[in-house]
Amino acid sequence: MSAPMNESFARKRRKETDILEKPENDCHSNQNELKDTNWIFDGRLLYSLICLFYFAIFVFVQYRINHFPEPQTHLANSPKDAFYESNARIHLEHFALHGPRVVGSKANEIHAYNYIHEELKKIKKSSLPSKEILIDEQNVTGTFDIAFLSDFVSVYRNIKNIAVKITSETGSQHSLLMSCHFDSSIDSPGAGDNAISCAIMIEIIRVLSQSTTPVQHSMVFLFNGAEENLLQASHGFITKHPWVDSIKAFVNIDSAGNGGWEVVFQTGPLHPWLTRAYAESAPYPSGSILGQELFQSGIIPSDTDYRIYRDFGDIPGLDIAYITNGYVYHTQNDQNRFIHPGCLQRGGENLLGVLWKLSTSSHLADPGPERDGTMIFFDLVGYMMIYYPQRVAVVINSALMAAILFRILRKTFNIDRSDNHDVKYFQNLVKAIVFMIMTWIVIVLTTVAMAMLVTLFGRNMSWFTHNYNLVPLFLLPSCVTVLLLHEFLKSRLFKNNVSWYNEQMFFEANMTIWSVIMVVLTIKGIGSAFFPMLYVLGPLFIRDRTLWIFKNRNWKGHPYRFLCLHMLSLLVPSLITIYMGNAVLVLFLPIVGRTGTEINSDITIGVICSLFLILLSGYLVSLIYLCSNMKKVISFLSAISAVWLLAILFTPLGFPYSGNQQQPSPMRLLSLHARRRSHDIQGTMTYEDSGIWLIPFDYNNNKQLIAAMPQLQTAEKVQCHLGPYCGMPFIIPVIDMLHPKNSLYMRVNKHDRPDVICKKVKTEKDEIGLTKMTFEVTGPDHITLQVRPHHGVSLQRWSVSEYRPYPAAMPSDVNETTYFVYYSYGETPATPWTFSLHFKVPHHHDTSKGIVDIGLAGHYLHSENKHTLEMDTFLAQAPDWTTPVTWSASWDGFVF
Repeated sequence: MSAPMNESFARKRRKETDILEKPENDCHSNQNELKDTNWIFDGRLLYSLICLFYFAIFVFVQYRINHFPEPQTHLANSPKDAFYESNARIHLEHFALHGPRVVGSKANEIHAYNYIHEELKKIKKSSLPSKEILIDEQNVTGTFDIAFLSDFVSVYRNIKNIAVKITSETGSQHSLLMSCHFDSSIDSPGAGDNAISCAIMIEIIRVLSQSTTPVQHSMVFLFNGAEENLLQASHGFITKHPWVDSIKAFVNIDSAGNGGWEVVFQTGPLHPWLTRAYAESAPYPSGSILGQELFQSGIIPSDTDYRIYRDFGDIPGLDIAYITNGYVYHTQNDQNRFIHPGCLQRGGENLLGVLWKLSTSSHLADPGPERDGTMIFFDLVGYMMIYYPQRVAVVINSALMAAILFRILRKTFNIDRSDNHDVKYFQNLVKAIVFMIMTWIVIVLTTVAMAMLVTLFGRNMSWFTHNYNLVPLFLLPSCVTVLLLHEFLKSRLFKNNVSWYNEQMFFEANMTIWSVIMVVLTIKGIGSAFFPMLYVLGPLFIRDRTLWIFKNRNWKGHPYRFLCLHMLSLLVPSLITIYMGNAVLVLFLPIVGRTGTEINSDITIGVICSLFLILLSGYLVSLIYLCSNMKKVISFLSAISAVWLLAILFTPLGFPYSGNQQQPSPMRLLSLHARRRSHDIQGTMTYEDSGIWLIPFDYNNNKQLIAAMPQLQTAEKVQCHLGPYCGMPFIIPVIDMLHPKNSLYMRVNKHDRPDVICKKVKTEKDEIGLTKMTFEVTGPDHITLQVRPHHGVSLQRWSVSEYRPYPAAMPSDVNETTYFVYYSYGETPATPWTFSLHFKVPHHHDTSKGIVDIGLAGHYLHSENKHTLEMDTFLAQAPDWTTPVTWSASWDGFVF
């Protein structure tokens, strides 16, 4: 009896462990079983199918983001209360007639302003009798502190706004604000930023004026004339306009590109009903809380009027922007011709729908419980918006984590007797988790290594124009290293496990890791936790539960049926990842062309690529353990990457910029014809020079420009010895981002632009014993003030702000405390700019040498004073793959 009992026990034991270890014997039947079990797929075929799967998703995403509604034309017999792109296009063309609309220029202060005003008067005149339309012109002066790229104070005078109010027909005292800005940046026609939004808004006002639907809450439309002046006009409106008290929410429309889809990228703060209203009313929704969290992290060097309405008006709202084609943003290429047909129709229909929804919502008057909380939101490739409150996200994510935890406990302690008990389950799961984390580290390290390689060869930003160069630089090398790592693990550490078991372990390891990340992000209140949630939800409920429910089916005998199920579980998360990954790269690839010399752009983009590759590749790693011929796959991918990489390093394929007029991706040639002078305490000029100051805008640091323009070989490196803020005419406080030591200064004849005149009116003791100096300054419509107290002296107060002065950020190797003020005006003021500085001066300080150094930079950004013969001569020699952003400037340093 003992022999049969032992044999029975052995059979039972093999049944429980045959999924764990290979048979020890070497008989023919077991050899065949081993072969059938271990090599399920030919790796060449399997990963070809996977590549096809992801390529199909990518093609679909590209199709979707380039799809626009049919533009509508306004004909004589057309309904009057519908949005027509043809009307908005007319407005768009008129905005471009007089060139860049810089604050202080005739194009902005007269032509654009008058055009908007005349169009609004026409709309008012032809509106329905039931519509009461008020038009108000605002000329505003003010000041505020702001931390944008650095801490500084913004001072403005005679800035223009045009506000329109369509009053409620129900007697409501509450209003909704919609805002755009009609000014543009230096040298830019500003079609995308932001004429398109103002053109759409004029057409929306016309539609509302012809609508028979009653307006429940009033609607206020603001055309602000100084957004590019660091958000000045919106501050003037929200802090000083009489209509502000009635405004309960806003919609701000702006741009970081030219055309494409308009995207919701900020909501709130709080007030989740705003997101719900957008999701329910926009015919073509687009947006994600991921964009909001990226933007509010501060890693994007941009800001919008949303910030002003939120911080100074304490009003919640939606921030909507165009992000496509950021290569033309703030350049001469921001032209109407790049705005795709149907773009304005899409934006108009979306914004009109959202405006009607918000203005009829009871939450506008009283949000009630909807005042608090955060809404998680993301769109499904423009078809629909998925949204749910964060409290629901907490429940969903906690339930998923509990399900994964119970799954682990069930298998570890054999709670469900229907499972084959695996005594090493937890040990092997932990081992798989460790190696999956190692896989992710390998991906990041590979992208960083490739970034350092191209930096070594001087081929940075090769993907700037040729975006597909991201494939051989970051994607293929990362795939190769991952395959190498797991081929090694498969043949060494996991060789005693059968393939299906290894695949299951790595699949479950991925679910476990994503669950932990999901919970950590949820605990920290990060809405982008929806990303890991998708990578738990799909695999758990589509693949894992299906296999469990139909566990009696022979999945191993039909491997491609299993593969279809596996890839189906990844379809939605992969679609969302590729869609949002594409949006992130569309945003960031052009941005690195203007982030300065301090950040290696290849590392930045490489890490971004690696994060999305980690998301996409996690569940594909497990399939390696079911494949043969992986060495051939590795060799093939390595060969493609190597050949492509060599082409990048040694052929024009790796050149970063392009002057192609159909798809420009040029280098920004930021250059100022600067005249610099310094004066001693008696006011005597002690130094003067003049030169073209070339400020590198990206990590390549002008090296391609130097190679193309031999005259730059003699240009000097800027030294920080002349005065405060390195004695250079910075227009905004970005010295820590664009360090002068990385710029070039090419000596040329000085220009004869009007001087910035600084007059010290008086010095006296204030009421608390501080030394008070009062100054009067006159000059061009853009002036920057730099204040550097002498050693031991401290700036305690100043009249430019009600708050205690806070110094601007400085590079680590520039040891000075300097305060920065940005001053501008629209119409020329009748009186000089007058301000006072209050210093605490130690008794032992030698005042004969002064107590403060002051730098004043004048910026001539438009009209005849903008151009000089020397600058025009220089630009005529610049290569065609550059786009100029230029003006004349002066810098004067004084000691007081």
